[in-house]
Amino acid sequence: MVGALREQAVQAVFVFLAFAAVFVLWRRVCAAPEWTGPAAWRDRLRANRTAQSLSILTIWLVLTTGSLLSLGKSGGGLNYFVEWMAVLSVTIGLLVAAILDRLTGDPFSNVSRVAILVSLCSQIMLMPASFDYGRANAEDARTLNSLVDLIRDAPKPVLSDDMVLSMKAGKGVPMEPAIFLELTIAGLWDEHRILAMIENRDFSFVIARSYRLFTPSVAQAIEAAYPRTERRAGHILHFPP
Repeated sequence: MVGALREQAVQAVFVFLAFAAVFVLWRRVCAAPEWTGPAAWRDRLRANRTAQSLSILTIWLVLTTGSLLSLGKSGGGLNYFVEWMAVLSVTIGLLVAAILDRLTGDPFSNVSRVAILVSLCSQIMLMPASFDYGRANAEDARTLNSLVDLIRDAPKPVLSDDMVLSMKAGKGVPMEPAIFLELTIAGLWDEHRILAMIENRDFSFVIARSYRLFTPSVAQAIEAAYPRTERRAGHILHFPP
């Protein structure tokens, strides 16, 4: 969990602006004269579409932020940030719209607003949408494409904890390692069938980004049946002798 959060540090400006946006937008709504107390606030909330939308967005942001606690569970990963980032993007968009709406001809009154826009643009330049959290580059992309070709040409299924590679290659997914890991830990799955498939080398080869999604027994079976290893683009490839 700590590692996943650390990898998001490069998006600190996005996160700060998103939460600042919620504060600024609510301050603008509540600054109106009719928002003078709880009763008036409740009545106006029923009639004010902007406040209703902002309420829904705020609740969504709170819930998705709380859901990040699930990063600490087994199988948690960076994809757990997707919905949270989607909500942050909406709030940032509303903040930008509010800033543009309040720009005036007075350069001094616009300094702070322009500074926010410059910070946002700087963050975008630092962390474009195509950036893969520091791992991907042109060479890795070419290597991953070669892995897809290798999987496509394999005569047998390929066991991989990066199932996207198998799908891109047009191959079926023999198993989702994280799911079977949880089922095995819970005592709801007998992994002897998977172990037998590995020991019988029913797979052309095995791809693993790490071994944390495999049980110790499965990891040991992979190392025994597929002892030759190569590293490509952050993936460990296991081949038979």
